[in-house]
Amino acid sequence: SATDGSIEEVCGIARNITDKRGALVSIQKSEEKFRNIIESFIDIYYRTDLNGVVTMISPSVKTHTGYDLTEVLGKKVDQFFVDATGSSQNIKSVLKDGNVTNFEVNVRRKDKELRQFMLNIRMIRNDRGLPVEIEGIARDITELRTYAEELKHAKEGAEQSLKIKEQFLANMSHEIRTPMNGIIGMIDVLIQTPLAAEQKDYVETIKKSSETLLIILNDILDLSKIEAGKMELSINPMDLHDVIGRLTALFKQRAIDKNNELVATIHPEVPRYILGDQTRLLQILSNLTSNALKFTENGKVRVIVSHVENEILFEISDSGIGISEENQKLLFNAFQQVDNSTKKSFGGTGLGLAISKELCRQMNGRMGVRSTPNEGSTFWFTIQSNPTTEQVSTAAIDEEKPFSAYFQNGIAPTILLVDDNAINRKVASEILLKAGCSVITASSGSEAVALKPDNSKFDIILMDIQMPEMDGLETTKVLRANHGESMPIVVAMTAYSMQNDKERFLKNGMDSYIPKPIRATLLLQKVHELFSSLNKKTQNSVSKKTENLLVDEQIITEEIPRFDFEVINSLKEMVGVEMLKTVFDDFETEAREQLENTLTGFKNKDLKLIQQELHTLKGNSGTIGLMLIHELTRKIEEPAKKGDLSNFEQLYQLLIEEFGYFTENKAKIYAI
Repeated sequence: SATDGSIEEVCGIARNITDKRGALVSIQKSEEKFRNIIESFIDIYYRTDLNGVVTMISPSVKTHTGYDLTEVLGKKVDQFFVDATGSSQNIKSVLKDGNVTNFEVNVRRKDKELRQFMLNIRMIRNDRGLPVEIEGIARDITELRTYAEELKHAKEGAEQSLKIKEQFLANMSHEIRTPMNGIIGMIDVLIQTPLAAEQKDYVETIKKSSETLLIILNDILDLSKIEAGKMELSINPMDLHDVIGRLTALFKQRAIDKNNELVATIHPEVPRYILGDQTRLLQILSNLTSNALKFTENGKVRVIVSHVENEILFEISDSGIGISEENQKLLFNAFQQVDNSTKKSFGGTGLGLAISKELCRQMNGRMGVRSTPNEGSTFWFTIQSNPTTEQVSTAAIDEEKPFSAYFQNGIAPTILLVDDNAINRKVASEILLKAGCSVITASSGSEAVALKPDNSKFDIILMDIQMPEMDGLETTKVLRANHGESMPIVVAMTAYSMQNDKERFLKNGMDSYIPKPIRATLLLQKVHELFSSLNKKTQNSVSKKTENLLVDEQIITEEIPRFDFEVINSLKEMVGVEMLKTVFDDFETEAREQLENTLTGFKNKDLKLIQQELHTLKGNSGTIGLMLIHELTRKIEEPAKKGDLSNFEQLYQLLIEEFGYFTENKAKIYAI
C-alpha cells in the first residue's frame, strides 16, 4: 500500500481444489449411500470391536428388538443374548476361522419377548492382515423356526406312520413265511423219498400250490417296498441270452400243459452283455410271460428282444383272449383286476403289472400294451441299453438233484443250526442230514452261546434272525467274541423280508444270507458254495493277518516338529494370551474325550466311531498348531478308512504320549 494508506496493488495465491472438492463430494456421496443402505436394512447390520462392544448398528434394531440406537451402541453385543455362553464359543470360532455362518441365538426384546435370531459373522482385517473389527448380520427367524418345527413334527408323524406300516408288513411276512417254511421245506424233503406215482402227483400239486402262495406274498411285499421307496436295484453285468434261456426253461412245462408254443427270439443287433439287475428283469419277464400263458390256450406265446435307439425293447405277444380298450386302462393299477366278478376264470393279485411297471421305470424304461379282444395281446417294455465288454460266466439253470449229490466222498460240513421254531429246525436238519452234513441244533441264541468254542467245531452257522430274548444279530456278535479268529461262517436265515435285508445283515456281522421259506436246492447250493471256499478263505485270512503284522516304523523316526509356532503366534497376536489359553483348554478337554472314544471304537471294532473322532481331532490340532498330534492322528485315521487297524495300538500309544506332553507343557507355549 502507499504511504498515505491507499491501495496500490493486490497480491494473492490461487490454489486448484477441484480434485479435493471432488473427492470430498465423492466421500459425502459414499457416506450417504452407505447410510441409506444401513438405514434400509430389513435385517440388523452391526459392527463390534474385538471385545464385542457395538460400534455401529442399523436403525432396524428398533423394529426387531425395541431398543433405540443409543441403548445399543457402546454395549457388549452378547448382553442382549440369552445364551451368552454359546456366543462366546462362536466368537472364538470367528477368531480361529475368520467367520461363523448360520449361528443361532436367542434375543430378549425390550418388552421381554424372546425371539430367535440367526447370525452370520465375519472378521474385518486391516491392510496388514490383522483383525480390527467384527461385522455381522442378524435375522429374526422366530416365525420361520416355528414353521420348521411344525413341518418337522408333521414329517415325524408321517414317518412314524410309514414305519408302523412297514413294521406291520415285515411282521406279517415273518408270520406267514414261518409256517410256509415248514410246508415248502418238508415238500422238498418228501419229494426225495420213494413215492408211488399217485403220491408223487399229490405232492407235486401241493408244491405248485405253495409256490403260487409264495408268489402272492412276494407281490404284496414288493409293492410295499415300492410304496415305501425301499426298492433298490442291484446293477451288475448280465448275459441277456442267459436271462431269456432261464425264462423259457422256467415256463416250458406250463406252456406244454396248456398246449401252447413258447418261442423266444433275440435280434442280432441286441448287445449280449449289459449292465442291469438280472433278478428284477427276470421278474418282469416272468410276470408278463406267465400272464400270456394264463390267458392263452392252444396258441402261441412269443418273446421278442430287439434294439431301438438307446433302449432294449422286450415284447411278449400271445394269441389269447385279448383285452378291451376300456379294460386296458385298469391294467397297471395296484389291486386292479380286469375281471372282478365272482365268476372270473383267472386268478391273481392284480399286483404283478403294477410292480413290473415300477421296476421298469427304475430301469429308466417304459411299459405299455397293444391288444384286440379275441385276437391276442402284446405287452412291451424297454430298459436302458448299457452294453458292457465284461462277459458273464453263465451258470447252468438250476435243476433239482438228489441231496446226496452235493457232498461226495464223505466230506461234508458240520453245521450249527440256530432257530427258535421247531418246525424250521426239523426242515433244515432233514435237508442237511440227507445231504450228508453233520448238524447240531440250538433253539435260542443263549443255547448257541452256551456251546463252548473248544467243545464244538463248526464249519458253518445257520442263524435265524428274529428270535426272542437274544436275536440272531446279537447272538452272532457274542459268538464272534467267544470264538475269535476261529469263528465259523455265519449265514443269516430269515423270514423277515423287508428293507434290503441282505445288505443290512452283512453290515451287522453276517457272512451270507438265505431267505425263508428255505428251498432245499438253494440251501444246499449255498452250504456247498461256502464249504468249498472255506479252505481258500482260511489261507487268505492267514496271509492277510501275517501281512498286517508288518509295522510301519517310518512314523517313529520321522522328524516332525511338535508345534508350528507361526500358527500359534498368529493366534496369540489376534486374540491375546488369555483367549489363546481358553482355546488350548477347550482343545485339551475335547481331545481327551475323543481319544477315549477312539480307544472304545478300537475295542468294539467300530471303524465309523474311530474315523469320526480322529477326523475332528486331526482338524482341531492342526488349526492351533499342534503338528505332531495332527500327523499321528492322520497316520491312524487314513488306514482306518480302509478298515486297516494293524498299527493302531503302537501309533495310538505314541499319540497318547504326545498328548500328555502337550498337557504338561501347554502353559510354556503361551510365553514363547
